[in-house]
Amino acid sequence: MWGGLLALTGFGSHPTPAPPSPQPNDPCRVATESVGQLDTFRVALAEAVDLEHAPIPTNDSERLLFRQLYRNLVRVDCSGEVHPELAEAWKFDSGGRIWTFTLKDTTIASDGARLLAAHVLAAWRPRPTVLRDLGIDSVIATGPRTLAVAVREREVTQPRLFAEPELAIVSVATVSPGSSESFLERTASGLTVLDFVTVNGDPRDALDSGIDLLITRDIELAEYAARIRDLQTFPLPWSRTYALVEPEGSEGLLTSLDSLRGPLARDAVKADARPAQPITCDRPVSQTTGGAVSQRIVYPAQDPVARGLAERIVALNGTRPELRAQGLDQASFTPALRSGTERGYIVPLARATDGSCPTEIAFPPGFSVQSLIETRARAIVRRGSPELTVDWDGTPRLR
Repeated sequence: MWGGLLALTGFGSHPTPAPPSPQPNDPCRVATESVGQLDTFRVALAEAVDLEHAPIPTNDSERLLFRQLYRNLVRVDCSGEVHPELAEAWKFDSGGRIWTFTLKDTTIASDGARLLAAHVLAAWRPRPTVLRDLGIDSVIATGPRTLAVAVREREVTQPRLFAEPELAIVSVATVSPGSSESFLERTASGLTVLDFVTVNGDPRDALDSGIDLLITRDIELAEYAARIRDLQTFPLPWSRTYALVEPEGSEGLLTSLDSLRGPLARDAVKADARPAQPITCDRPVSQTTGGAVSQRIVYPAQDPVARGLAERIVALNGTRPELRAQGLDQASFTPALRSGTERGYIVPLARATDGSCPTEIAFPPGFSVQSLIETRARAIVRRGSPELTVDWDGTPRLR
């Protein structure tokens, strides 16, 4: 049902005492109640993982894995607070356009190589489109461990932008599916092994077989875990907005949307959901010639929430027998969205680091974007697991 993908050693090394109980005033901290601790922390990956996508994830499992493997200049927690990661200090000029970062004096590989500004430049230079889309005009090294980054946006007082996955800098391990190699880091407190395993069947079997962390949006699975004495379940932040994208000027698929968001969240999906706030920020669009509009509402086939929404919208349009819902794999869904040839799209949007808008999506020109529902996942954690912290997009990582 489930098999090993890779093992990492050294992440989340912690002293012998068990993690303290979670504090109600710290929503970005997950700590189980236990008097013991786990030597090996087994993390379930419930979706297909392609390491060639790193460091930019395409699903929740890749997001969970890559967040442990890659590092950014800064980290943003679920409350929007900025914390040092590879950078130990930062400042911006009086105009608010030049950020200066001082990097930590730390290793970035098992061979003991020290982090330098040159490593950041080497990671970012092959990504000119990413830098441009994120509003970064230039990056220069002003010293062995200092960087000056010019950004287009002014009057920003916190460098949240630099926590985006697109700006991840170094991989702390080189792994491949099925590899037995580990990244080993020895610390004064000993060794902690982080072991990722793929879940190919019923995730309940994985929980019964000893998985220590499983992220799920399935309420029934969370209820199953609640009946297992050694497991605790923690709600993660609301982190994903599902939107309906359809041609502007066409007869809308959903009328009285404000009154429909509640029923969609309550009845259309098997997930922890609530009505979404309208998307008010401007979204850049890709330029495309477009084409004839089909009678399909397409959605990512691997996303059961998107499927539930698409099927409910078809049902609500019962007078249109030609309308149908169609799931597409990830390789087909993104080009379909860019083409703008479908009657509608159900698009899951992850939260951006500043929390104001979903992450960038190349919507087709001439299409409207209407938010439907928001969802959140739950972390199922075995008692005795190392303490976790939760990032801005609801992704847990070892502290």
